[in-house]
Amino acid sequence: MGRKSREQEIASAITKLEEFKRDPAYQDRQYAIEENVIFLKAIRSFPAYLKWLLTRAGKLDGARLLELTDFPVPEWDRKMHWRLIEMQKRDKPGLVKPLVEAIVEFVGQSGQNLVCANLGAGGMEVDRQVISRLLDSGFKKQLVIVAIDKSATTQEIAKENLAGIRDEIELVEVVQLDKDKLETIKQQAKKNIIVVLCQNDIFELNQTFPNKYFDLVYHSLFKHHLTDQQKKEFDGVVKDISKNSFEFDGYWSKPLLLVQSIFAWQHPIFLNGTVFSMLRYNKTVSSSEKIKISNKTAHYLKQL
Repeated sequence: MGRKSREQEIASAITKLEEFKRDPAYQDRQYAIEENVIFLKAIRSFPAYLKWLLTRAGKLDGARLLELTDFPVPEWDRKMHWRLIEMQKRDKPGLVKPLVEAIVEFVGQSGQNLVCANLGAGGMEVDRQVISRLLDSGFKKQLVIVAIDKSATTQEIAKENLAGIRDEIELVEVVQLDKDKLETIKQQAKKNIIVVLCQNDIFELNQTFPNKYFDLVYHSLFKHHLTDQQKKEFDGVVKDISKNSFEFDGYWSKPLLLVQSIFAWQHPIFLNGTVFSMLRYNKTVSSSEKIKISNKTAHYLKQL
């Protein structure tokens, strides 16, 4: 991205945030809006950004922050997700590699038909990599991946991202999914790997699906978007609906924040997501039998 187009993207984002600021529907998000505006103004130059990073970033209330993609602007969703997908595709540093390998291993070792769910599925790069590896291995069992995301824009991105394997999988779109609809889809499918895109309310999944219905539930870089109360409710839902689960998210790392800032610098929307995600991550995550930490990327994989 050239300097002029970068500045235009920043200016456009600030203008949009100012509109949200005047909208009564966003009165409870004034702190997040203001901090995003301050951040965007700071990233107009690297010295100003460094000053922001050293003097303001550490004082922000992560619980009250929102990333630009938390606002209903499709353009921001597309710019953030496609850049994230591009980064996730790279072998190095292997951003989602721990989760992909864990899912592939789980599926391979089960030796049976499985129903899985990806909560807050986003652009589905994790799923694309999982499916590609299973296809390469000659996987023959039935695998259903229910990709749940409330954003219609994000689901369009997911479909575009899955285009390369579209002919080898069964892809179904349902606005609201329940057990009966899913069982019908499974019975009618002509391919053994089935991806179902839906927009269910994640917090109501335990009212829509039976207890322990899903063999595996996973989520990637999603949980940090939730409030503390939502995280508790979310964990309860995951526990109710899943026999097994993987949680993949990040933890606070000041050195990596600077490194990631440099890599994301030319892309303001992606830079915002990268930096504000880090500021919302858990401040401490300890390695244990159920938690594996990736120091190269400041991410962790938790198995339950």
